[in-house]
Amino acid sequence: MARAMQARIVLGISFFSVLAASGPVRAGLISVVLTAGEGGSTATASSGKFQFTSPSTSALVTVNQMVGIGSVQATTGGGVSFFGPTGVPMLLNVADGSAYLASSGAPSGAVPSTGLASASPQPIAAPAGSALLNVTETANANGTESLAVSVTDQNGNVLGSGKIDVPGTGWWVLGLTPGSASSTPPSTPSSPGSPSNPSPPATNATPEPATLALAVIGLPLAGAVRLFRRKVS
Repeated sequence: MARAMQARIVLGISFFSVLAASGPVRAGLISVVLTAGEGGSTATASSGKFQFTSPSTSALVTVNQMVGIGSVQATTGGGVSFFGPTGVPMLLNVADGSAYLASSGAPSGAVPSTGLASASPQPIAAPAGSALLNVTETANANGTESLAVSVTDQNGNVLGSGKIDVPGTGWWVLGLTPGSASSTPPSTPSSPGSPSNPSPPATNATPEPATLALAVIGLPLAGAVRLFRRKVS
């Protein structure tokens, strides 16, 4: 009987430990990575990134609107589709990999060829729960272009947005990746004389909330086990 009671206490400690260690899960997180460069070069001149949470449990993104853009190339592991402003909506499913939109002048090396989503681009209306992607390119007074990207739900609520500058005769690529992007967009090479690998500033480690919760729960329960052992002995 005493051993059974002790097993229940230990099991309770394990259960609370699992609950404390489990952090919040952000379902449907999708990263949007923007890059742009000079025409004829694969080097990145500007870049940006933002994230949004899908309005549903799906990883569906529908290209809903394109303004000021001639044509784009949509690329996934399932195929390639070329379309213009009249070719929307275009559905992209990034449940198991990335999808890319590239301007007509983007060099082949600017679009990754690995880690792509298996589903091909589909020229269909946005299914229920799909996020809506809107892309606008406008001219600036200095000869560059501004590429503005926004993502909304089907009620028009903005889920995320970003903007980068595109060289006047340059190209741009928009990448959609499920989850948090593991790497940042390529950056412009550092100027002569600047350190190529600057040391990051030192930071003080802060315990995760799960670690603190585990300590608060675990210590009193561990004490209860020791007290129980003394009584039964």
